[in-house]
Amino acid sequence: MSKESVRAVLVRYYDEIWNQGRLEVCDELIAPDYVNHSAPLPDLTPGPEGLKQTVAAVRRAFPDVHYTIEDMVIGRNKAALRVTMRGTHRGEFLGVAPTGRAIEVQEHPIEHLRDGQIVAHWHQIDDLGLQRQLGLLPHQRWLVIFRFRGRLSAAEAPEGVQNGSRTR
Repeated sequence: MSKESVRAVLVRYYDEIWNQGRLEVCDELIAPDYVNHSAPLPDLTPGPEGLKQTVAAVRRAFPDVHYTIEDMVIGRNKAALRVTMRGTHRGEFLGVAPTGRAIEVQEHPIEHLRDGQIVAHWHQIDDLGLQRQLGLLPHQRWLVIFRFRGRLSAAEAPEGVQNGSRTR
């Protein structure tokens, strides 16, 4: 496939399937032997039906879900992307009751294509950031630690920490 063809398939994949929720487009863009190697749901059916299950589950949990393609690097029949998922948690998601919280999460998918269809999918998602945004984990300020003359000092040290060591 040409780079332009790969790009066109992936733009449609995110826009029509994920952003618009047009599950029938899966039958056109997803190969019958498609495998999601990073599936969030157990025991998914291979092919378009498995992706339809995933998209439906995500869209029930985040009805306003919207993916933005930030970067795309295209090779021969493969593409690596950096996408941002945004939405509001309004339905159950992987056992988590709706929180009403807005989320913005970075994902890094890799898609393998053949004959104009996606045949395999892998991705990494900022699970920790997602869990924090949903209120499942406490937010922590990032500690900026500087080494200065052999001593550590923290720009925003947590309570009980001075010069890089605990005071209690």
